[in-house]
Amino acid sequence: MSEQYPPTQEQPAVPPAEPPKKQRRWLLPTLIGIGAFILGIGAGAAGGETDPASDAGAEPAPTVTVPGAVPQDQLDELEARAAELDAREADIAAREEALAEQEAAVEAGTIPGDGVFLVGSDIEPGEYRTTVEAGPCYWARLSGTSGDFDDIITNGTPTGPTVVTIEDSDYAFETTGCTEWTLVQ
Repeated sequence: MSEQYPPTQEQPAVPPAEPPKKQRRWLLPTLIGIGAFILGIGAGAAGGETDPASDAGAEPAPTVTVPGAVPQDQLDELEARAAELDAREADIAAREEALAEQEAAVEAGTIPGDGVFLVGSDIEPGEYRTTVEAGPCYWARLSGTSGDFDDIITNGTPTGPTVVTIEDSDYAFETTGCTEWTLVQ
């Protein structure tokens, strides 16, 4: 015999379970952060006006200048520097001219005016003549240019026309207060 089961009844349809609502945990912190940001911007914009007494150790505020306007003290300093630069340029020009004259004279077989001249590069060895017109004249044949007394091979202080023979072995020739020295050969 077969067993029978009780007739099946349709079971009432159960509505599907609703998924649990998502918790919005991010909303509150985000709103708080946005609010704090907006308050910070507002406070920063209003913060330009503070009590000077509370800023006792703060650096002074920079001075505001009008574009194109230069303070008078800076203008005066610029003018003084420009004048100094002009004077230096004039001095350099005068020195360059004197140097050019000396170089031209050395090339022509002469020793111009005052200075220390290296034998072989500034002047050639040989017999040189000068005249003493006024004031003291000093010359020296040198074995070096250290300024030591031992560098002097021989020297003189002529009071009239004089001749000096500069040797190949001399290192330099110094002259002060003399007129131009001319190579005699």
